[in-house]
Amino acid sequence: VERLWRMEQQAAARLREDPGDAAALMTRAQAHTLRNQPLQAAYILEDLLAADPEDVDVWVTLGFVKAKMNALEPFFAAWPMPGVPSGTLPAPIRLARTCVSAKEWDGALACLEHAAARGLERAPLLIAAELAIEAREWGRAEGYLVQASTKTPEDPAPWLRLCDLAIAAKDTARARDCLGEAEARNASRADIDKRRARLGQ
Repeated sequence: VERLWRMEQQAAARLREDPGDAAALMTRAQAHTLRNQPLQAAYILEDLLAADPEDVDVWVTLGFVKAKMNALEPFFAAWPMPGVPSGTLPAPIRLARTCVSAKEWDGALACLEHAAARGLERAPLLIAAELAIEAREWGRAEGYLVQASTKTPEDPAPWLRLCDLAIAAKDTARARDCLGEAEARNASRADIDKRRARLGQ
């Protein structure tokens, strides 16, 4: 709380000197977000993004605020994705990671689906599952993988990852079932053999 207060005071001092200081405005927007004042944050961020539509940090922060407001679809419609340098994460993937860090899982999945619709990613549910695994949300990861296996029934990838989760949970029977499903969907021999070795087969 004290750090937040200091942050706000520093931003206010800078804005008294220069009311258009973008970094100070960004700090103020972040403070509003931390104080659960998304509407105030959104006003500031929209002005900043209007001034520089290619600012990825502002786009991601505004997207996060809109996710908290359950308003991602209008955000995506109003604010096109900014370009990013080669070798860096696309803006919607960065936004999805930001959502995950705040447990905004619906927002994260919406971002991944948005990226997939624009050809930036192929499998939003698989990526969501990987993010859930990174966050150690095993049940959520399994749920996304089950959805992925239904949505793309010919793809062995969800079954391979379900097998990995079952191995990690020491559920050998489930792991073998998932591995069989992956094999039936023509998973690569290397992927099958690697998991068989982990299962002691």
